[in-house]
Amino acid sequence: MSDVFYWIGVGAVGAITIAAVFVGLVFSYFYLIAGRFQFILFRKTQRRLSLAAWYGAKLMSDEHFHADDFPITQRPLFVSYRIGKRHLFIMAGLHEDRRHMPISGKHPEYPA
Repeated sequence: MSDVFYWIGVGAVGAITIAAVFVGLVFSYFYLIAGRFQFILFRKTQRRLSLAAWYGAKLMSDEHFHADDFPITQRPLFVSYRIGKRHLFIMAGLHEDRRHMPISGKHPEYPA
């Protein structure tokens, strides 16, 4: 009779463990993975990706910051992961010639 209770205990603990692992996996998927990744895998895109190099001081104007723009070629590798309001990304591609000061406006790190 004690063998029956032993196997009932093993089954109950196993079922609870499997349920806890399943809930953990579902929680991890929805809060860590779903909707947070973006990919561009070496395909042509309608919009051009670029890197902006912001100047550290407001040399040209007291009202706006200025930046140079470094366009990336048409078939980049881009992988992005969203963490809160920020994006952690890896971008690989070839730079084209720099466009001098095409960007002016508010620097993203400084409040208006």
